Amino acid sequence: MNKKYEKVYLAIKQNDNGDVVEIAVVDQSGSLLLSTAPDSLQNVVEVLNSSDTVVVQEARFTRRIIGVGVDVNMVCLESMASKMGFYAEWVGMKALCWYTVGMDTDHLPKDAAGDAERTRLLHTYLIKEQARRDKVTEARYKREHRKLALVPKQNIKDYPYFGQSNRPAGYKTMSQLHMCDLTHYEFAGACCDTYGNLGYLFKPK
Repeated sequence: MNKKYEKVYLAIKQNDNGDVVEIAVVDQSGSLLLSTAPDSLQNVVEVLNSSDTVVVQEARFTRRIIGVGVDVNMVCLESMASKMGFYAEWVGMKALCWYTVGMDTDHLPKDAAGDAERTRLLHTYLIKEQARRDKVTEARYKREHRKLALVPKQNIKDYPYFGQSNRPAGYKTMSQLHMCDLTHYEFAGACCDTYGNLGYLFKPK
């Protein structure tokens, strides 16, 4: 089958004994592509292989259940959430949505189709959150770069060194320096923080 989906979202439902009872797949729009019992794994493999990426709650568990034959990029939500600092553990998709980002999915059914949609919603949220964090990081980098432009490229040793006890009033460290200060402050010398880390100090012009 030729690939025709960029991403699909897979959920595997177990009963209280840990037996797989249902498998469901939705596409990027949330449309249900497949909902079947575990004895129809060939249909599941065909649907998964029609996509470039399969998003699942836990990749190793999924591969153990689905078995061989799936040759696509697999994204693990638990791993993705953990790397972003969110709580993530095998607790079921409904609980995972709530414990990670406080996403209430009570309006969705408790079956595999509902969990597949939960997988899609949580993955969409995490992608947007990562993009937001990347934007914040980039803005922070640009701010620090502009601050560092005040530091002389050479002869820093010719400037004084300020300890914690001998900093003149009105001087600011790198972290205290705001963007609106950049045209009103100039490099004053080196300094250290309370942990002994080397930094820079700036004084009003």
